[in-house]
Amino acid sequence: MSCDNSRSPESGINSEEIVLNSTSEEGIILFEKNSGKNLLIQDSNFQYKDKELSLNELLNKYDEVLFLSFKNKSIVKQVQSSQKVKIWYSEILESNPPIYKVEQLEVSEGQ
Repeated sequence: MSCDNSRSPESGINSEEIVLNSTSEEGIILFEKNSGKNLLIQDSNFQYKDKELSLNELLNKYDEVLFLSFKNKSIVKQVQSSQKVKIWYSEILESNPPIYKVEQLEVSEGQ
């Protein structure tokens, strides 16, 4: 793979190349039902019983919470809430918590 970082819309870069150039994070993924938000809890003290907490309760209890936005919704079809995952993202949008634009997701372990 070339180390050339110059890119143009017509360069034909496929998603695999984008993922290789993206940054990754790991944590517990939660699909918050009431708000419709997708969360990544990175706190190592996460308790699985807390997956039923509301969005505000999760944000108050855990410091390391990311919002996730999926460019391709099909990457989460086989993922269940409260699974440990690794995500690769290409962009972070300013918000509190920040919104990570996820390119790829991999389940690390089941729950």
